[in-house]
Amino acid sequence: MDKSYYFNDRNVLAENTQYMLRKQLSEDKEVYYNLFSEISIVKGRMEETIFRKYFEKIWVEEQSEDAIRVSVILKKDGAYVGNITLRELNSKTPELGIDVVQRYQRQGVAYNALRLFMCQVSSISKIDYFLARIYSNNEPSLGLFQKLGATFIGKEPSEYQAFLNQLKEKEGENYERLINLHPEMENIAGERFIAHYKVICKDIE
Repeated sequence: MDKSYYFNDRNVLAENTQYMLRKQLSEDKEVYYNLFSEISIVKGRMEETIFRKYFEKIWVEEQSEDAIRVSVILKKDGAYVGNITLRELNSKTPELGIDVVQRYQRQGVAYNALRLFMCQVSSISKIDYFLARIYSNNEPSLGLFQKLGATFIGKEPSEYQAFLNQLKEKEGENYERLINLHPEMENIAGERFIAHYKVICKDIE
């Protein structure tokens, strides 16, 4: 589906008295970078200039993805408070994700913005359900989607577990020696998985 289909001539997908869900524009780049910095697990391991180059690469790549990115704007003061991403636009089970600026977390932003987003997208696209992929130890996100009426439908190994599986297949004896030296690696991988939840607009409280 053409990405422009989701937005009106003001680049808005949906709005109510609290929020405006607007297409992510070039003018959002710096506030999106700040949010990207807050949620990134690699930022602390990179020098600032290298991390910025990494972000610039991601920013360019995202423009060509089969996805829409929506800036969540607070109506009362125009503040940028988060970003919603919808992937696999031609699927009847597109993948949904949201990130909220740290200072606006725990204020109902994610819940209310996702309600608005999902119901609007469901009204203009043929959606069986939205898929959410959530790390099993991410309690805030698990709580959010459960509050939205999400249903657990399966799971997949975390990226770390998938990496160990590939390493085991390729390295054999070397893998066993590595695990003997660092048994915590398998423990860490086994403690976390990616849970799959489905949620549809009519299930929202």
